[in-house]
Amino acid sequence: MGAVADGALSAQGKVIGWIPTFMKTEILHPGLTEVHEVESMHIRKHGMMTNSDALIALPGGPGTIEELMEAITWRRLKLIGVPIFIINLDGYYNPLLELFENMRKACFIVEDMTDLQINTKLPLRRNRPGTKAAEWCHWPEETSENMDSLYHIQQYIQQSIRRNPSDIDFILQAPDQQDEGVWKYEHLRQFCLELNDLTVLLQKECLPETCSQMTATEQWIFLCAAHKNPKECPAIDYTRHTLDGAASLLNSNKYFPSRISIKETSIAKLGSVCRRIYRIFSHAYYHHRTLYDEFEDRTHLCRRFTVFALRYGLIPKDNLIVPINGVNQDVTTIMQQQTSPVKSVPVQSIKDNDSPPSPVIPSTAAIESDA
Repeated sequence: MGAVADGALSAQGKVIGWIPTFMKTEILHPGLTEVHEVESMHIRKHGMMTNSDALIALPGGPGTIEELMEAITWRRLKLIGVPIFIINLDGYYNPLLELFENMRKACFIVEDMTDLQINTKLPLRRNRPGTKAAEWCHWPEETSENMDSLYHIQQYIQQSIRRNPSDIDFILQAPDQQDEGVWKYEHLRQFCLELNDLTVLLQKECLPETCSQMTATEQWIFLCAAHKNPKECPAIDYTRHTLDGAASLLNSNKYFPSRISIKETSIAKLGSVCRRIYRIFSHAYYHHRTLYDEFEDRTHLCRRFTVFALRYGLIPKDNLIVPINGVNQDVTTIMQQQTSPVKSVPVQSIKDNDSPPSPVIPSTAAIESDA
């Protein structure tokens, strides 16, 4: 009921609640347009049924079944005349429909209940506990126009990824009239979600003892801004801190209070998030290559991120140091550039908003700060 109320209110609709006195201690939805407190459950149901233009039954428990049966009975007795809709998500109500048919065969009802509006075409877009891997997210695709969820952009992006994770152009192609700021924001949220999978894999071999600094090529050491003063920390800690910080920012009510319309000042922060999470890819590529290759072959995530960052100008091309064939730089050229060892010489500090120099400077390790 809460999700239905949220959806109606978000569409500027009215939501009217009916609650018996003995249940008034329950937590009511804070956004209800009206609340009617009545003496009994019977009066509650009478109020709802006689003040509705239609009755809709979603999948539910014993209370839902009891109310649905009473509504059907009232309609058959002509106490109400409104249509009754049963939303048979994923066949949830199939046993009930079979019971109706058994009632008809046993002559307890003489009609076949054709006056009920039973929607059997809506699949349940949810992975239930125990769902097999082969059946994971195994439901029909929808066009973006038919997605009416509050999170329809995220839903559309994830559907496109499941369709074919290697089809980067299709995944990054925004629907017609899609707001670009929201499109970039939702993709960045998705990148952070998927990078958690890479982080879990890195934990197996990216240990504080072996990766005591967050480095990419031999020219770059990254400082972590999760501390009071930015400082070096083990690569796996830096990775966790970076994803935690990105999630905190992208879910901030201050900067992103809505996922429908985003202010330009908030969109400007996406570039900083992109630069920071890209370092996870670069560290994995240069220090955990086998693991990176297995992950990239399966997800194509770094390729997608690189194309995304270049398409929207979120990271300068020279900063994209993980070679992606046909996207940023020639592989051979990059590999030739990553040969100069780090030496104990003065380092160059670079602020997060500056573009770092080309990583071909010999005998110099550049420290880049998140601050």
